[in-house]
Amino acid sequence: MHAIHTRDVPYDICELQDEIRNSIKAGGFSVVRELEIQETLIEKQDLVCTPSTVFEVFHETFSKQLLAVSEEASLVLPQRLVVYKKGSGSCVSLLKIGHLFEGHKDPEIQKKAQLLEDLLISALEEL
Repeated sequence: MHAIHTRDVPYDICELQDEIRNSIKAGGFSVVRELEIQETLIEKQDLVCTPSTVFEVFHETFSKQLLAVSEEASLVLPQRLVVYKKGSGSCVSLLKIGHLFEGHKDPEIQKKAQLLEDLLISALEEL
């Protein structure tokens, strides 16, 4: 099993960003921050790259529960989605935090991380 979930979609990147905002909200998540990578890299590093956006998202209930039982969760929360142009459409990628906590000594942490991962992937399946 891979630690990254990737989904190709037939939308232009600009259309996809709006769809992601709607799907995330419908799934109980909120967007904490959006970062336009191309603009940031050009501005700070004079580096041109494929246009992409990073969405930092947070699920009020389940993210707080995971943070309450594991300080390590702060490494992966808020969760990050990367949206980038791919061929004639776009792609959405995210780290699967359930996978990252697999084998953790506390099964409760594993369960909460997996639940949060499943919720986010489920929200993105609506695209």
